[in-house]
Amino acid sequence: MRAHFIENIDLLSQGSYVLVAKPDLLSKSFLETKKTYLHALKKCSALT
Repeated sequence: MRAHFIENIDLLSQGSYVLVAKPDLLSKSFLETKKTYLHALKKCSALT
């Protein structure tokens, strides 16, 4: 999660973020978690 955050930090709206992951996320690949991460950020309007 930290890697995805840092990789996309320029796309984020200004503010504070708390990263929370469910245990089943640990079994997914990097690309799967990236897709999930970006979808969640778009859903909550955190991307600029």
